[in-house]
Amino acid sequence: MGIDVPQHNIQVFFYGTYITVTPQTQIVHTMHYTEMVEEFAIKDMSTPAHRVVIDFEPRANGSWVRFAQFGDLPADQIPLATAGMQSYFDSLQNYLDR
Repeated sequence: MGIDVPQHNIQVFFYGTYITVTPQTQIVHTMHYTEMVEEFAIKDMSTPAHRVVIDFEPRANGSWVRFAQFGDLPADQIPLATAGMQSYFDSLQNYLDR
């Protein structure tokens, strides 16, 4: 998946492999990152990757969701990663509100 990041004048790409899919309970997948379209086209699964764990729990009026990302991240990229995850959840909320 490629994402335009106009405020930083870049395009970023993510790819990975699903490790666990337990319906209504948990999704675990790897997440590789690159800013190079050529590397994205190759999708080399041997490059360093983060592990993403998404847990779901039924609640009285819906569901509780926990998103956790594990892996090395340079300190200067933490605000960008945080903004990216917030954007992801904002997009999800917009979709669910339709």
